[in-house]
Amino acid sequence: MDTQTLDTGPLRELIHIPKTPCYLYPVQLSEQATNIPRNRKNPELILLCSWTDAAPRNIMKYMHAYRNLYPTSPILLVRTSSSDFFFNSERALQRRLQPAIKIIRAHLEDEPSGGSNQGFLAHVLSNGGSGHLTCLARQYRATTGHPLPVDVLILDSTPTRARFKSILAGLSVALPSPFWIRFPMRVLLMILVFLAYVIPRLLGLRTMADRVCDDLISLETLDSSGRKSREWLRKEAVRSYIYSEADDICLAKDIVPHIEEAARRGMPIRNELWIGSGHVAHMKLDPERY
Repeated sequence: MDTQTLDTGPLRELIHIPKTPCYLYPVQLSEQATNIPRNRKNPELILLCSWTDAAPRNIMKYMHAYRNLYPTSPILLVRTSSSDFFFNSERALQRRLQPAIKIIRAHLEDEPSGGSNQGFLAHVLSNGGSGHLTCLARQYRATTGHPLPVDVLILDSTPTRARFKSILAGLSVALPSPFWIRFPMRVLLMILVFLAYVIPRLLGLRTMADRVCDDLISLETLDSSGRKSREWLRKEAVRSYIYSEADDICLAKDIVPHIEEAARRGMPIRNELWIGSGHVAHMKLDPERY
């Protein structure tokens, strides 16, 4: 697998896999790191799927937090951009994510899953991050015939089904601040969101947001129409929901039904309702609790 290290910018500590949104933060082979005993609480692999168009400096705050917490665990980063959802087909995105599947398999397939350790910890932020996770899960299932072997899943400010206002607000966060640039770009976003999410709803079709919500808690069952659904992520994975009433992009009232449905299906749940933290801003509000 061809890799290259970024020499400049906030992501310079990571190894970038060319032509993909994937980066690897390998274990630091320093004397300090090698002297730390590997214990059962250190994941074999950590997967971080960032929110849409997240700034590199903000991504590195999470990477450094995990490096400090688990110094002997490699971290796989998958970045998310607006173009992934508007200008790339799911099949094209799966091709770009194929190197991530190889990394996951290389780190996990010799390790038993479902034990008392946290073999595979996945952390997704906002609907963009959870979208990439489910895309990875589908690709993993197609490659191996098994659900993605996640042991612990942290769902930060996600998932929610499509709301025009919420999706537009989330995608607008990263737009440039000058009005003469921001306004036309926001108008373009409004058109794209309307075409990708509103029109399908009016036609009675499932949107990508609907599919992501379903995939996160999907089981091997037959629905009322006889259509078989797949278990994309292990049912036994502990799903930890972190969300806030103050989030005006992924609303708490939209996340709660997903939590309730996951619990109804017998999935282990941790319900972490925060007070006063905005969208993907929980760590900023209270790093110790996070």
